[in-house]
Amino acid sequence: MLLTVKHSNRHAGGLTGGAPAGKDRIRKPQRLRGGGQPQGPGIRVVVRAPNSIAARAVPIEDGNIIAPIERGLAILAAFGPADPWLGNQEIAARTGIPKPTVTRLTQTLTEEGFLHHSPGLRKYRLAAAVLALGYVTMDNSDIAAIARPLMQKLADECGMFVSLAGRDSLDISLVENCHSATAVMTLGLNPGARFPIASSPFGLALLSGLPDAERSYLLDHIRLRYEQEYRISLRSHVADAVTQVTQKGYCVSDWGSEIIVAAAPLNIPERPPMAIGCAGPAKFVTREKLREQIGPKLTELVATLQAHASLLTG
Repeated sequence: MLLTVKHSNRHAGGLTGGAPAGKDRIRKPQRLRGGGQPQGPGIRVVVRAPNSIAARAVPIEDGNIIAPIERGLAILAAFGPADPWLGNQEIAARTGIPKPTVTRLTQTLTEEGFLHHSPGLRKYRLAAAVLALGYVTMDNSDIAAIARPLMQKLADECGMFVSLAGRDSLDISLVENCHSATAVMTLGLNPGARFPIASSPFGLALLSGLPDAERSYLLDHIRLRYEQEYRISLRSHVADAVTQVTQKGYCVSDWGSEIIVAAAPLNIPERPPMAIGCAGPAKFVTREKLREQIGPKLTELVATLQAHASLLTG
């Protein structure tokens, strides 16, 4: 089975959450079209044998791969600690990408702040924007270490994908993922995957746990990404998530048309805001199960994490 939902490939800034709203420096993103239900990232549902740690990915049709993005990521991955500087010819040899294409992509990546070019060396190295992608994971690594065994227990009990996520400006980034050891289906997402806050149930949960002033500040900037039709829909989705979180401590929402999620905000003193949630294919997981069984387990997990994490901050 292959599930795919749309995802904007624009990220919006490099600062993690947690600072007072007024101190956030947020880059104005390109405006996106769209209405109705917020859309999520390109997500693969992968098939796995019961009790098997390894997952076998369902082959992706060629039409679902965006070649320029794939090649751009391959170029960034070509750099390493032993090779901080690489020229176009070296990059082409390591990635198998034709040199003319490498030249165009390195120029674009340099303009976007992901690479730095040395005219003297005629080579490139990774730049600050790449480091920004990892700030959320680094900032929450100790929380993730505490959360992982508890998340794995929940994933195994519920037979679902469980993820811990943090805010990075107007994006949400997955910090830690756990897959059920027995479920046949899981989501093909890795730590570090990121998407606009408004497109993810994890993002909606995170927004719902923020103070009103900070949430309003972020929404004012998030709305700039979208046209008027979607802004109205976004307001409705956020209001619904806030109501659910206020009443139950978690919210249930769709991620595209075929994935359903229960997610809860995770707020720890002196830490950036986070969210944790359980996700699975809608054809196998009902809203009733999320509300009656998984949601309460999720709020218990949040309370346990907050108690454990208080030892780090207190």
